[in-house]
Amino acid sequence: MSYDCPNCQSSQTQKVSAVYENGTGRTSSSGVGVAFIGDGFGLGVGGSSGVSQTHLASKLSPPAKLLSSNPFDRSTDDASFFCFVGIGIFSMMIMGSLTLLGMCGADGILGSMIFLALSCGGMYFCCTKLNKRQKTIQAHNKQVDILIDEWQKQWYCHRCGNVFVPGNN
Repeated sequence: MSYDCPNCQSSQTQKVSAVYENGTGRTSSSGVGVAFIGDGFGLGVGGSSGVSQTHLASKLSPPAKLLSSNPFDRSTDDASFFCFVGIGIFSMMIMGSLTLLGMCGADGILGSMIFLALSCGGMYFCCTKLNKRQKTIQAHNKQVDILIDEWQKQWYCHRCGNVFVPGNN
């Protein structure tokens, strides 16, 4: 298989992923400082990190995935279930505390039931939104995985700037 550019027949070609990696640098630093002022002193701690990239590496960067909105990066159904159970337990604790506080008259129980219904309804709404967003992210990331596989096969010509896949002339 020839890795020469099909556009200009140059042999000055390189895999796109290698161009990206060579043109991308990651840095991090940290520091500590102490200052003495009169009778007191101060201590400071700081850190930073960053990415520097050549224009070419930026141009040839791989497709980006969306970040998961699920805090545990597990199945969204699990997250929705635990959110719903959590608010249910919280609502039952509120009902129990109202009962223990002597507010177990009709108004106290009715208020607790309304609070429970509103809490569960609100949590159900939040969990369905979370579930919908997670499914959208998963569908997008499946498409990005296909694009990344194609990106891994691409080569770059340093002479004419052509991006190509060897053998697909």
